[in-house]
Amino acid sequence: VDLATMKALIVTNFADGDVDWVRWANDQHLLFGVMDARRGSGDQIFGGLHSIRRDGNEYRSLSERSMLGEGQRLLPYGTQFLQHVLDKDGRPTDEFIAETPRWTGRARVDTRLYRVNVANGRFTAVDLTGAPKEVVRWVLDADAVPRAALTVDADGRSTLHVRETATAELLTRQLPKV
Repeated sequence: VDLATMKALIVTNFADGDVDWVRWANDQHLLFGVMDARRGSGDQIFGGLHSIRRDGNEYRSLSERSMLGEGQRLLPYGTQFLQHVLDKDGRPTDEFIAETPRWTGRARVDTRLYRVNVANGRFTAVDLTGAPKEVVRWVLDADAVPRAALTVDADGRSTLHVRETATAELLTRQLPKV
């Protein structure tokens, strides 16, 4: 809704899905996900990560809409918004950090991070050199630098890996099993 005119604008219309969630990427771009409200939860094929300008122009699919690749240069299926990248004044830029689960077998997951530009759809992998394997959750600092990682091993033990500064090595602390 344009608050000045109180006029609504349709920014997207999928024939095979419904908008599941929406959030502002910055002042000009919306991010949203798609699902099919007519399917049961067990039959759901979630529709990836998408962006569009607030005026309804420049629609982009940022990730695959299914586990079957569509042949485009897109982020992998399952990619989700994680955190804004802020400018020096604390305002969201055209970039954000996305997280993508990568299945490693036996129901194990290793989450990867990407820096995504919502204005042009380009993305780069965040350098996770020295990071532990099978990270289920990343925590970033205000500068969008990975500062903590949570891992869970095959026995269900959680380990928290934290770095004191943006360039320090990750320190490990095993958490009590619950």
